[in-house]
Amino acid sequence: MPLAHVSLPVTSLAASTDFYLAALKPLGYGVFMKLDATVGMNTKYAGPDFWLHACPEAKEKGVSKTHVAFVGSSKRAVQEFYDAALCVHPPS
Repeated sequence: MPLAHVSLPVTSLAASTDFYLAALKPLGYGVFMKLDATVGMNTKYAGPDFWLHACPEAKEKGVSKTHVAFVGSSKRAVQEFYDAALCVHPPS
């Protein structure tokens, strides 16, 4: 399954948006959508695949709200992915 999108928590949405726009510009990324506490970025003619979301408490509380999504080719493939993930023991 290919990645659908990734979302990163950031303590400063404005500063992080500026940083990632500059860093990703050579790869053709720009802003797709801005919401109150979220910015979605994409390459031209593609859906947003890189997101930043404001999470100012993350640094203080050690909270990580990273989100990664995969694309499934069917509902069955998604279910099989889910079932397999439940059986896998995460690395320690």
